[in-house]
Amino acid sequence: MRNRDYTDLIGGGLLVVLGVACGWYATRYNIGTLTRMGPGYFPTALGFLLAFLGLLILLPALRRRGDFPVVHWRPLVAILLAIAAFGLTVREIGVVPATFLMTGIAAVAQPGVPVIRTLLLAAGLSALAVIIFLRALGVLLPMFNWPF
Repeated sequence: MRNRDYTDLIGGGLLVVLGVACGWYATRYNIGTLTRMGPGYFPTALGFLLAFLGLLILLPALRRRGDFPVVHWRPLVAILLAIAAFGLTVREIGVVPATFLMTGIAAVAQPGVPVIRTLLLAAGLSALAVIIFLRALGVLLPMFNWPF
């Protein structure tokens, strides 16, 4: 046992840093007023709200005892690679194949996940992405964009 809860100290500190950075960066855009919000109003508010919530996690951790966190590298790397793969391939191959690729890479984070479960999850996420982003929001991304 340590004299501080380092898990919450690190997590809360990261939220504070991320929130302040996002909130500060968003102030470059016109914030506007409460009755006529500009494009920077919502991101600025969310960034500083995230920083405040990070403080609510961080401050009590200064008085709590806890262990130092153990980093599990396999899930961390797999999830980060899955997000990067989706972002780098969505325009080239389309939303549906990029979602399948992302889900397949993310499945590596947990060993022993059945392939059928991964395929069903990928199909469901692809359907949701098409419904929400392409149909409801009108985001201009191809569903399928086969290069061959």
